[in-house]
Amino acid sequence: MINMKFKNQLTNEVVEAKNYTQIFAFTHNSNWEEVKENKPKEPTVAEIKAILEDKGIAFDSRANKEELLKLLPKEE
Repeated sequence: MINMKFKNQLTNEVVEAKNYTQIFAFTHNSNWEEVKENKPKEPTVAEIKAILEDKGIAFDSRANKEELLKLLPKEE
């Protein structure tokens, strides 16, 4: 399923388009603009390992991503 959000530039109304026809209608109408959602980027295994090394935290080099994430200190 496709979900995209569009905002009306005149009224600030936000709607969700759930299929190709709706998306086409909103993208071809100049009153609407796509709402880009900023989702946090998930770190890669290499990035997690680099963070752990910088913090001096020991880890198994064969550990998977889930195991490495558990070793990261909780940020407050």
